[in-house]
Amino acid sequence: MFVLFPYGTDAAIGHRPYATVALIAANLAIGLLVGFAGESSAIDAWALQGGRFTPWTWITVSFLHAGWVHLLANMLFLWPFGLIVEGYAGPRRFLAAYFAISFVGAGVAQVTMLGSPGVTAVGASLAISGVMAMAALWAPRNRLDVWLWIVTILRRVRPTVWGYCLLWVVFDVLRLLLFGIVSAGAAHLMGTAAGAGAGVLYLRKGWVKCDGWDWFSLREHGRPRSQATVGQVQDHPLTRLRAALDRGDASSADEIVTNAKELHDGDALTREDHLRLVSGLAASPARSDRAIERLTAFVKRYPDGAEEIRLVLARTLLETDHPRQALRELEALEDDALTDLQRARRDVLAAEARNQRPPTSGLELE
Repeated sequence: MFVLFPYGTDAAIGHRPYATVALIAANLAIGLLVGFAGESSAIDAWALQGGRFTPWTWITVSFLHAGWVHLLANMLFLWPFGLIVEGYAGPRRFLAAYFAISFVGAGVAQVTMLGSPGVTAVGASLAISGVMAMAALWAPRNRLDVWLWIVTILRRVRPTVWGYCLLWVVFDVLRLLLFGIVSAGAAHLMGTAAGAGAGVLYLRKGWVKCDGWDWFSLREHGRPRSQATVGQVQDHPLTRLRAALDRGDASSADEIVTNAKELHDGDALTREDHLRLVSGLAASPARSDRAIERLTAFVKRYPDGAEEIRLVLARTLLETDHPRQALRELEALEDDALTDLQRARRDVLAAEARNQRPPTSGLELE
């Protein structure tokens, strides 16, 4: 008998693991304050039940466990893989993926359980299996810190993320073959499939940047010249930029972007990085001029789906006495691309711009 306990990674961490810590804290709090599956019918109502169709449990199942050993083991696995995935995607996109994996994977699992009334399933391992799949796709060559326990032997090993995750997939396939479709192994594989889909989607949409170290880039182009690790990335401008954005310091973030040559490459920042920066600057009256510059650049760089940012830009232009520029931005918005609320805001801003606009004989500096 042997057990492999992961507890750390050398993967570059671009975002602090706020969401990972929050998930672990929530699971521990539910175990401590609410209890575990099998203790009461009220708790079991939120578990995944065979012979039933209960979509709300496709999320709640990931917060229920069978006991403290089950709970702590799952949280131990969530920590290093959450570090990797949240480190690349950021807290919001990480949580979106986590809950999507739980919802899709548990939904498929419950369909397979329709012919098995009386069977109850709980645990975060389905969602964690999906997070593991995402980590394997995004950082396959990075290393995990793992405790290997074989009977009386305990030693530290450092497998690659890809190798470790592949080993667990093999274990789950064996469990599927031994115990059938209604088993933990099958549920884990459903989570793995959902996570792999999410990982591919994030890469294709450009929502994460793996700098050529994701599985697909390695397969197509081979190894890049170097790979960042935690020690190398801590003082990287991109890490400092995201840390400033995380604490709401848009002014410092703007200075980092301006002064760091590494971030002047057009692909150095993701769309989310740009969006967080311009939103932060727009909310700071003292940085109105920089906000206008960044907002204008954002609209030019990401014209599709930039309606909300164009409205923010128009509002900022009005607040800094540039009504004609504001009106031009508003006139560029098409009705079909706006929600009802956005159309109403556009009309209000346009009326303000027309009232604020100086006479034709006047001069507006732009």
